[in-house]
Amino acid sequence: EKSFARGAMRECFRLKKISQQPRQGMHALSWKTSNNYVAKKYLGQTSGGKEEAMNDCRLQMTAGLIAEAFSRLNPPKRVVIIHCCVLEFFQREPPSFFLCERYIDGTDSFGNDFVKHNSNGGFIDDQEKRLTPQLFSAASFYLNHGRVLVCDVQGVADLYTDPCIHSARQTFGESDLGRRGMALFFQSYPTPPLFTIMGK
Repeated sequence: EKSFARGAMRECFRLKKISQQPRQGMHALSWKTSNNYVAKKYLGQTSGGKEEAMNDCRLQMTAGLIAEAFSRLNPPKRVVIIHCCVLEFFQREPPSFFLCERYIDGTDSFGNDFVKHNSNGGFIDDQEKRLTPQLFSAASFYLNHGRVLVCDVQGVADLYTDPCIHSARQTFGESDLGRRGMALFFQSYPTPPLFTIMGK
């Protein structure tokens, strides 16, 4: 049980999913052929991290719905927020809760692996100069009439994970900086006319 990455709030563990016995005619499930996942454990939580994991899962799935709405507009490149779930180790005392998702592997068409495109505090990646991640963040604001903005966009190509959401009522946890966070994004990224960029 050794983590491969650690941040201020969570540490990450590799996980394999072997969820069912193979049926007749299917290849045998093995460690090598099983899907790779990431299990994120919350640090310093006496409750086992249940509330934090559930809240982060709700946030990520909400961002996923916004990404689907953005992609329905037929932008030059569609985006996907990876699905997640909460995993409970109920045999531990106290029970432990992890936020789990598929491990994102590979590189984009430029040869980059995992890239952080923007943050919840106004950072914009000006080295890669990719338009799609910033356009998605801006569009999330306009699609929701200024009530939310998806940021902290990061991942491989246009498959994203671990976003933050700024909301007018600050309902998405500690990383939700509300309208101030929205203003920080637009201060760093003065958005060109969205429909001009998207060819509409």
